[in-house]
Amino acid sequence: MIARAGCGTLFLDEIGELSPSSQAKLLKFLNDNEYSPVGGNEVCKSEARIITATNKNLEEEIAKGNFREDLFYRLNVIHIHVPPLRERVEDIEPLCNYFLKRAREKFGKNITHFSNEAIELIKKQRWQGNVRQLKATVYRMILFSHSNIIDYGTAATAIQMDRTNDTLIESHTYDEALIEFEKLYFINQLQSNKYNLKKTAKSAGISVENLKDKLELLKIE
Repeated sequence: MIARAGCGTLFLDEIGELSPSSQAKLLKFLNDNEYSPVGGNEVCKSEARIITATNKNLEEEIAKGNFREDLFYRLNVIHIHVPPLRERVEDIEPLCNYFLKRAREKFGKNITHFSNEAIELIKKQRWQGNVRQLKATVYRMILFSHSNIIDYGTAATAIQMDRTNDTLIESHTYDEALIEFEKLYFINQLQSNKYNLKKTAKSAGISVENLKDKLELLKIE
């Protein structure tokens, strides 16, 4: 990788996962601008710049003996902290649209956009896995969708499959949380009964007329 970087920039993700031997090699390169290709004894020079990223607290990893302190200080020239995705709610919709564009080309799906209700539901999630988790969930929505739009039901199904993703109920009033639960409940009931209203009403223990009223109230199509 260093050879391919030439005099450019090499980005190393998940730097906190480097093995002790790899940490030693990286430190030597940073100190001397020298490296030896895998399987050879030749010493090569490189002026490549190094940018690294990690989701770990490296100072804690140093205290545990998992990361070299000298390497940390060689890397930590300029430190940029990127807050977790749940603290950057304004970034979620642009990221969803970006992943939609990429997945549309990858999977050959003619999906044009997310509904407003779907975007609002996506924004309410914790996204503990940050951007990677959001990307995987959006891809799942795209694979599940049978129309040219990702609606609330499709988004809810994809999100519910991800057990690490908890809706931010604490940010709701009790009434809002109750509506959110009812919406998810009836969407799941409809999907389980293949959108047959009579079967859905029976499994939910209500009449068909009450079910229709609920679906209209909750804006479930």
